[in-house]
Amino acid sequence: MSFPMGPEINATMFEFEPGYTIEDNDEDCREQFGVTPRTHWTVTEYGGLNIKLVLEKFANNIIFSNGLRDPFSYGGVLENISDSVVSLTTAKGSHCLDLGHSTSKDPSWLTQQRKAEFKIIKGWIADYNKRMLELKLTTASSASAVQISLSSLARLSVMALICFILARLIV
Repeated sequence: MSFPMGPEINATMFEFEPGYTIEDNDEDCREQFGVTPRTHWTVTEYGGLNIKLVLEKFANNIIFSNGLRDPFSYGGVLENISDSVVSLTTAKGSHCLDLGHSTSKDPSWLTQQRKAEFKIIKGWIADYNKRMLELKLTTASSASAVQISLSSLARLSVMALICFILARLIV
């Protein structure tokens, strides 16, 4: 992965030189660290050219929490993808701010963001528990049917064995 510079001159911790290219970055990495960055690896690995399609097909139970003060938010998921892949966006937030410990000094927008996240996660857990209960009930009724079938089969087998023994005794 490669992140050679920031978006603005003199407003980033990454060096900026006019004319600096990704090839220059690759060469610097080879010289300093002995490796060549795989510049497009994340796109290749995670399907970033159409992240919405990838998330629709393969993801669930993800909250993309975006604080628009975060310089990386422009590359984030800023809209809901499905019922379980959701975006919560706040104008005042920054990178991972909602993941920190709650304090009495937290602004109300941050408290609301955390409450919204908690409500979504609580819903996912309730849905999971409901599906597991349904599965358990289905499995239990299937198991009962199998037990009934096995006990019926056992009775038939015993009856067949008795018939076989009687037939041998009579002959």
